[in-house]
Amino acid sequence: MAILCYVTDQIQYDVTTHGIAKDDLKKFAANVEKRQSLAGFDHFPPPCLVKKKIFGFNYRMIAAEKLVGDHLVVVFLRLVVRGGNEYADLQRDPSTWVTRSFEAEIDDGKLSAWVQQRTEKEPPPPAPILSETEETFLWSSAYSEQNEDVLVCETHEWVESVGEPRIKRHLVRLPVLILQAIDRPAGEVQVLRSAEDSRLAIMAFNVPDTHQCVLLSVSYSESDEQLQANGAIWSERLGSADADTVLRYSRRSYPSLLCCDDGMWQTVQEDPQANLALSPEEAEILRSSSLADPQRSAFPLFINGRAGSGKSTLLQYLFEVLGVSRTV
Repeated sequence: MAILCYVTDQIQYDVTTHGIAKDDLKKFAANVEKRQSLAGFDHFPPPCLVKKKIFGFNYRMIAAEKLVGDHLVVVFLRLVVRGGNEYADLQRDPSTWVTRSFEAEIDDGKLSAWVQQRTEKEPPPPAPILSETEETFLWSSAYSEQNEDVLVCETHEWVESVGEPRIKRHLVRLPVLILQAIDRPAGEVQVLRSAEDSRLAIMAFNVPDTHQCVLLSVSYSESDEQLQANGAIWSERLGSADADTVLRYSRRSYPSLLCCDDGMWQTVQEDPQANLALSPEEAEILRSSSLADPQRSAFPLFINGRAGSGKSTLLQYLFEVLGVSRTV
């Protein structure tokens, strides 16, 4: 499928009326086709496609999308002035306005004929070849299936350790270790050392069946014997722990996606007042909302609670950390 731009006679008349060269309009249309993207257009008010501040601060280009065969045709309808009569008519009844403007210029049959003629004469450019990184992002299921709904829980020991000067100098190396820990088997204390500096080590524990990775401690220059002794204590504590028990041991908790943004993760670690802990109920809402289960939709989601109960914190996670793009 390709994006094609149809420039109506009416919009060509509009631009010349406002002292704008027709060539500028044609160059803009050619650029949209070259980029094969509608980035910069607003899909509001529906069903309009609006390009704001084009050729001048107060101008608005109004277009309509039409699917013709395998191609998406963007029909450039009008250039109107913000605050003018045509703009006011558009705001009152966008659907009627767009239909009237389209039918005054072309019908579906003529548009189909134009597309056929245009694609025979000037075949649309082929879709760009995906890079290796893009292919991996689209088709690899490793992260989406294993890490997406994991809640990272930091113990009090971890939070105190990252405040030590010798650990602060190495914060940038920790997110990678945390993501590696998440992929390790559940039910065992894991010790992971940095590939860049083997003296830097973290201990973590993946709790079976709860989608929680507990960050037990981070240390520098501790021996394996010291780490194993500390790990044995935590193994006994968490061996049969449920989700609620884990959260009681936790000072902070957050979705594992936070570890994919090194800057954001370090900002949290460097702020001693940061309190990202979630209650068991909030953690369950966050986990269930991020599951990619076609048989079960987590939305619409209603969050109810008194002032200070954590509604805004949970929404912050859903919209900014998880990147949820659904209508709530």
